[in-house]
Amino acid sequence: MGNMFPKSNNNMSAIEDDDGTNGYCLRGVYIPEDVLIILLSRVDPKQLLNCKLVCKTWNRIIKSRALWHEVCLQNNVTWKCLPWYLYYAKFATDFFDTNLIKNGNGQEKFDHWVINPVFSGDGFVIENEPSGSCPLPEDVDDFRGHKSCFATSFGLCSKQQVLKFKNSPFKRHIINKFKPTIIVSEWFAPRFDCSARFKLVIRVVSSHKNFNCFIKENMFEQWTEGIWEKFTLEINDYDDDIDYIVYQHDGQDGLFWKGHYGVKMAGASLKFSFDSIAEQDISEEME
Repeated sequence: MGNMFPKSNNNMSAIEDDDGTNGYCLRGVYIPEDVLIILLSRVDPKQLLNCKLVCKTWNRIIKSRALWHEVCLQNNVTWKCLPWYLYYAKFATDFFDTNLIKNGNGQEKFDHWVINPVFSGDGFVIENEPSGSCPLPEDVDDFRGHKSCFATSFGLCSKQQVLKFKNSPFKRHIINKFKPTIIVSEWFAPRFDCSARFKLVIRVVSSHKNFNCFIKENMFEQWTEGIWEKFTLEINDYDDDIDYIVYQHDGQDGLFWKGHYGVKMAGASLKFSFDSIAEQDISEEME
């Protein structure tokens, strides 16, 4: 699995000493290992793969529990016994606890979304601010500061994003070996004057084309207050060897009115939870 990790920049020259202090002496000054751990823990985690190439000592320290325990302390993260590369993934990549869905509020029009070819009435529209319902709640991280939303029509409006992992062996290894919880969520609201329905469909597809399908849906009666609600779905039971995940949401109005009187949606989110991974026996660390 040597090619599983992101590529390192190997232009760093190794520290060559013949007296047993290889990796501990910098410009003739001996640095104890506990001090070296503190120094390395303050390096940008994204650069630590480069630091592993300096010498065997640094390579060992960077894969040690002590280093990542120190990194956790600095970032107010509870440390637990896990392989070092999980901490690397948390602190140096956008994999854990990061929303992998792009353009969740329509702030980039329909970029990153694929509109499914079904009869959709007047189709989707992007509203700069919700029309006929309450404004989006303030100070919600899911909206990333945006006030816009998608609104649906009298036909079934359906669109999706596909998150692919086939060409990401590092992330794919983490998903398949540790099965982190997938946390999916979205905000939705009806207009106050029209009934509507909302449906969220998540398909987790393996390389063998087997898939797990998870569905949440809601119906709204006419004459509501048009309040925004948040759906959250936690996915734990999914197949091995995941290739990709399909995030799909559907909506329409319930009275078949011309225009965009259907359900509104914003803040689509899909995250892999770091905290969901239980402590591990790491006696056999990955090289």
